[in-house]
Amino acid sequence: MKKTYSISISGMIFHIEEDAFDKLYRYLEAIKSHFKSFVGKEEVIADIEIRIAEILTKKLNDSKQVINLEDVDEVIRIMGQPADYILEGEPFSSTDTRWSDIQPKRLYRDPEQRILGGVCSGIASYFLINPIWIRLIFIILAFSVFGFLLYIILWIVVPEARTTAEKLEMRGQPVNISNMEQSLADEMNQVKDKINGLASKARNSYQSQKFDQGGKFTDGVTSTLKILARIIIVTLGFFFFTLGLLLLLAFLALFFHFPAITFLHHGSIGPFPLYPISDMIFTNHATMAAFSAALLAVIGIPLLMLLWAGIRMIFRLPRIHYLGRISILVWIFFLLLAMFYGFRTAQSFRFQGETIKQVEIPVGRTDTLQIITQTSLPEFGNFYHSGYFHFPEWRLVFAEDNRTFYGIPRLRIYPSTDSSASMRSTARARGEEVEQAEAIAGAITYDWNFNNDTLSFPDNFVIRKEDKWRKQELFVDLFLPTGTVFYLDDDSKGILGNHPNHSRYGMAGNMFVMGQNGPEKLNLP
Repeated sequence: MKKTYSISISGMIFHIEEDAFDKLYRYLEAIKSHFKSFVGKEEVIADIEIRIAEILTKKLNDSKQVINLEDVDEVIRIMGQPADYILEGEPFSSTDTRWSDIQPKRLYRDPEQRILGGVCSGIASYFLINPIWIRLIFIILAFSVFGFLLYIILWIVVPEARTTAEKLEMRGQPVNISNMEQSLADEMNQVKDKINGLASKARNSYQSQKFDQGGKFTDGVTSTLKILARIIIVTLGFFFFTLGLLLLLAFLALFFHFPAITFLHHGSIGPFPLYPISDMIFTNHATMAAFSAALLAVIGIPLLMLLWAGIRMIFRLPRIHYLGRISILVWIFFLLLAMFYGFRTAQSFRFQGETIKQVEIPVGRTDTLQIITQTSLPEFGNFYHSGYFHFPEWRLVFAEDNRTFYGIPRLRIYPSTDSSASMRSTARARGEEVEQAEAIAGAITYDWNFNNDTLSFPDNFVIRKEDKWRKQELFVDLFLPTGTVFYLDDDSKGILGNHPNHSRYGMAGNMFVMGQNGPEKLNLP
């Protein structure tokens, strides 16, 4: 049995055999010694350790929990050895890389070639094309809202390639010592070139400052453009911050029982309380709470990311590693959760059921049949000023004070097929099964009344809270013998349905006689 050690590499704990530990220790010391003269060596060594930890993690499974010498040899083969240090008995070739070890590309924003956020240059690096083509595509798409939003979303979601390892991943190059050393050397050469270029420019500027007015002009234009670019970025940052803050506050207000905004009333804006109405739709409070929390996350996470993007642009804050990816994963999870509970609730509206009741009305002979409406709801068209919220698409009214739904019946008047008068009420509702829908429809009660020559119809029917709202509807069809004269009061316009030759507004407050084809208006002197 071999002696084992517990070690930490890049924050991850590994159990490793003694001989493997010795070799890995000498290998890491060789790496540190090799990079000791490099600028930014701490970042490079940290990236190397992360890559080594990733390789070793893949070697472990349920049946193997200890790193052995073969695993360390595999790490050295993939990562390579420093050029000035070869382990004893370990021949090394920098070209010894199998297809399975080739690093897959990852999409990053390229900070070295960026104009704004590095999105276009990052995409260009991923597909190995000139960034100018990607920029032209986004410029064309910018003429639509989609292009602008797509760029902003990518700016927020796609991380920036900051470390040497991330820049190698962006180009699809293996994250090994040779490539990291070459990348660092390239960066140092670029820095040296920039410094030499600035020094040369400064000397030339100093020598020709009395004569080279064009150079001063160019420098001034460049500085001005940089200032303008910064102003644009800060302005966009303030815009994103303000937009994200306002939308987030409005959304949180909606979820803390403040009114929301609706456009249901003939295109006009009117508030309605979300939670009481939702409580009448969802089967139970647990389902409503789960759906509300999921919906809060689905809408809230993008708003928070928009807010964070504005803050970063204003204050030039560094990105938080993996924040975008984690946010997307969390957002997808809550989206699936909202869809699950939304689908479950939608299933309770799957089937329609109805119940029909028909009774005769002893109208007899009367000069004029009075049809009046018993009003308990606010005057029609004046709901939003009295604590009632009207949904005309579903002929529905919600009373905020007692959290009750009132359905508005639809009254239609037809000629009867014989000399008797009758009334047929058709109640409809939806449910998870047809039998359930019929039971909900059968629970609808409508207390109409006939006395002498007066028919009284209430302007609503109450939906019981235990039934929840399942699109309950009530159609009241009144059949009158031909020649019957009847009068509709002004309040009846709230419950009347439209007739072939008359609108409900034209029928209310007028007298009619029942003809062969329906009501005919009497023009009284």
